[in-house]
Amino acid sequence: TLRSYDEAVADLLAVAARDPRWAEKVLPDLRQVIALDPANFKALLAEAKIDIMLGRNDDAVTALSSALDISPAANEQIVGVYKQLLERNPDQPRVKLALAKAYVARGATVHAVKLVEEALAADDSLAEPAIRLLRMAQDKDPADASSRYLLARLHAAARRSAAEAGR
Repeated sequence: TLRSYDEAVADLLAVAARDPRWAEKVLPDLRQVIALDPANFKALLAEAKIDIMLGRNDDAVTALSSALDISPAANEQIVGVYKQLLERNPDQPRVKLALAKAYVARGATVHAVKLVEEALAADDSLAEPAIRLLRMAQDKDPADASSRYLLARLHAAARRSAAEAGR
C-alpha cells in the first residue's frame, strides 16, 4: 500500500504543478495520505511544494521540517526546496533558520551559523530557537568556533535583557 500512496502523491503533485488552481483542491488529499502514513517523506515534500505554490511559507517550513526529521537522507532535496523558498522571497528569517537546521543536520555548521545570524538580524524574537539550533551545531561539530561564538553572544544578550528588565 505504501507504493500506492507514493503513486497517489506523485499524481496529486503533478496535477497541482500542471494547473496551480488545483493546488488548493489536492492539499486535503495529500494531508489524508500523511495522516494514514505519517512517515511518508514524499507526501510531506509534496505538501511543502504545494504550500509554496499557495504562498503558505510557514506551512511549507513545517512540512519540510517534518520531512527532515523523518528522512535525514533526503537532506539535499529539502535544502533545495528551502533555497527555492528563499529565492522567491529572501527576507524570510524563519525559512533561513529552518535551512540552517538542515545544514546542521548535514554537518555544514559554518553555513548554518551565517543563516542564523541573518535570521536574527531580521527577527530577534528567534533567539530561543537559534540558541537550540546553535547547541545542535556544537554537538555536531564541537570545533566550530563560529557557532560557539554566536551562542555566547546570544547568552550574553539574554542576560543583559534580563538584567535590564529587572531594573
